[in-house]
Amino acid sequence: MIREIKFRGLSRVRGTRNKTEMVYGQLDMKPNKDARIIWYGTVRTGRKVRRSIFVDYRTVGQFTGLSDAHNNELYEGDICWNPHDETWGEVIWDEGGWCYQWENVIESLHDCCDFVEVRGNVHEHPELLNQG
Repeated sequence: MIREIKFRGLSRVRGTRNKTEMVYGQLDMKPNKDARIIWYGTVRTGRKVRRSIFVDYRTVGQFTGLSDAHNNELYEGDICWNPHDETWGEVIWDEGGWCYQWENVIESLHDCCDFVEVRGNVHEHPELLNQG
C-alpha cells in the first residue's frame, strides 16, 4: 500500500476572515525553520499553477494515511473524540508509529481509527483536551 505523504500547517498570513487558516499540501522546510506548504491549483484557463504559503513551523503536522470514523483524514496533532470510551485524545507519532494518546494510554492509531472522530487540533482547539 502506498501512502500519500502530505502535510498541513497554520498560515502565517491572516485570511479572508481575519484569522489564520490550515493549509494542506507538500512541505518545504528550511534549516532556519521557515516552512511553506506547497500545492497546485487551477486557474480559470484550466492551467495548473504552483502555489505556496508560509506556515508557522510549530503547527506543521503530517498526514497519517488513516481516516476517522467519518472518513476524515487524520493528521498529527488532531484532537479526536472516542464515543466508545467517552474520552478525548490526540494523534501523535511515538516510537516509530502513529498513535492515539488519551488520558495515560497510548495505543496504535490503526487499532482505534475506525472509532474516533476528529473534532479539532492542538493548534486551533487546545481546550478540547482539557474537557473531562
